[in-house]
Amino acid sequence: MGESRLSNRTATKQTTITILITTQKGRGMAFDDSLIVDHLLKTHSTELLSEREKHLIGLAVTMTRGCQVCTRNRVEKARGIGITDEELNAVIAVASAVNSGVTAATARVAFGMLDEQGSAECGDICSADPQPESDE
Repeated sequence: MGESRLSNRTATKQTTITILITTQKGRGMAFDDSLIVDHLLKTHSTELLSEREKHLIGLAVTMTRGCQVCTRNRVEKARGIGITDEELNAVIAVASAVNSGVTAATARVAFGMLDEQGSAECGDICSADPQPESDE
């Protein structure tokens, strides 16, 4: 199998992410991240949100997406600008509560859809055990 390596380097307020994909034969191809980096720089330059708010939103998103490396980096950066572990744990609690609410709402809608299908005439399309039509 191929091996992936992610390296981060910082240069004058710009983070460049380079992903090197190595194939089984040892050949590699560098990923061009210039469009992503430009987009990140543009969105992070907004003055509508404070640096603190940007860090807390970023942390919540990386946790929700399940990226452990990104979450570790976000925690480190948040600590670096003075956000306490108590505040970080509060963000984690809120993100967890929102995710559990979304999970419950998604399940509720799914069960509701099943209930509606069960009472509707839909033939074999939504039947759990489709039966061949009889020739009677």
